[in-house]
Amino acid sequence: MLSPRDTATRERKSLNGLWRFAIDPSGNGRAEEWWTQRLPGSREIPVPASYNDILADADVRDHVGEAWYQTLARI
Repeated sequence: MLSPRDTATRERKSLNGLWRFAIDPSGNGRAEEWWTQRLPGSREIPVPASYNDILADADVRDHVGEAWYQTLARI
């Protein structure tokens, strides 16, 4: 198995933390360019984790399809 490592062209970066999260049951996120705005109807969840295990709402827990995560860039 390959192990992650830093190289001249690759940097490891932790994505751990709290992220905004929203499911996209209608598949509108790409057309509406959700990446340019705050995610509509989003809530904060921890990463790493599985939203299916964290959120009690059956529509979210049982969702199969597109889902969006958003955080502020940290430099």
